[in-house]
Amino acid sequence: MQTLHKYVEQIKQDLDINEINISQVAKQLPNRRHFWTARCIEHKLKLRELKTKKDNIYKNVAKEVETESPIRFSKNNLLGAVGNTEDMKIINEQIQEQELLIEFLESVQRNFFSATYDIKNVIQLMQLEQS
Repeated sequence: MQTLHKYVEQIKQDLDINEINISQVAKQLPNRRHFWTARCIEHKLKLRELKTKKDNIYKNVAKEVETESPIRFSKNNLLGAVGNTEDMKIINEQIQEQELLIEFLESVQRNFFSATYDIKNVIQLMQLEQS
């Protein structure tokens, strides 16, 4: 979850807005929104990679057990046994972490999209106050 904490700190910096820097933040917001969208896509790719790796482990272990074991295992028993291995526990934790990061980043994308309109409204209010 170190990645999540790092992202939270970066987002705090991206959205540190005050009257002095509001126009600069408004100009940078589309770029930052694209930056966070790219991070989300990177994590989706990583999730896909981990799921493929998990499937391959299942397939490899199933083949190995079928060829080497004198006892015939049902598919459910085999999947249960493979699921309890340390490698599978690690991959499952990594998959859960990627899913959480994706959920977080999708929320960040929505927040950045709405922040664009919020900043626009604040700028308009500031202009009205100056008139």
